[in-house]
Amino acid sequence: MPEDIRRVIYTESAHDFSGDVCPGVTINDLNIEAIETFRKIWGDNSGNNRLTDLSKEQLLRDCDALTDDGVTYAALILFGKHSALIKYLPQTEIVFEYRSSEASGPAA
Repeated sequence: MPEDIRRVIYTESAHDFSGDVCPGVTINDLNIEAIETFRKIWGDNSGNNRLTDLSKEQLLRDCDALTDDGVTYAALILFGKHSALIKYLPQTEIVFEYRSSEASGPAA
């Protein structure tokens, strides 16, 4: 493949900001109910009963939603309170897709 075509392909990929720390966001900006729902689903799907005993901070660290530097954008998007989303991600559109199976095709 010619170098100029490869360069175009490489520039199509953008930085995935979801793992970056969102400045100013604290764990208090996250919805405890959303975290607990995540804990239950993760535990049910993985069969890991130890997840029920983890603190919410440790749970978030284990899924890389919380780092030593702070709360990530992924944590804010997945678990953020409405007020925090408005404050830290104004004018952002979140689109939910549902797929009844892992087969490719349009989302429902």
